[in-house]
Amino acid sequence: KVPLISFGSLMCVLSFVFFLMVAAGWKINVLESIDISIASGMAVDFVLHLAHSYNHQHGNSEQRTRSALGEMGISILSGFGTTMFACCALFMTQLLWFKLFGCFIAMLICSSVCTAMIGMMALLAAFGPDEGEAVINFPGTQK
Repeated sequence: KVPLISFGSLMCVLSFVFFLMVAAGWKINVLESIDISIASGMAVDFVLHLAHSYNHQHGNSEQRTRSALGEMGISILSGFGTTMFACCALFMTQLLWFKLFGCFIAMLICSSVCTAMIGMMALLAAFGPDEGEAVINFPGTQK
């Protein structure tokens, strides 16, 4: 369940960012092509950290969600803050590519943190596996 919810969250982030690009009237040229090519790599960061933390927590799905947010929430918000601070520096440049890149990163990071911390974690709390559920034990790997 966790990989499916994580993949769905990642697709929501990318779809929303691409929607924002179209809504803003951006045309696909070399600059936007570079942005699109790195989008999935940057968007997966928050989703992956929270999903990994969720997998290593104990209890039912709600307890695991609380613990994962408690463990990784501050790190994710700190990463969000520093990335947005870097985007502010890009907004102040004279070169169009840097301004557009800063705008793209800001859109991507904002949608990623909201989707991961609100949407994905709500889905994991409601539908995520409890501890020990859906675990595949391979020979020689039992605790």
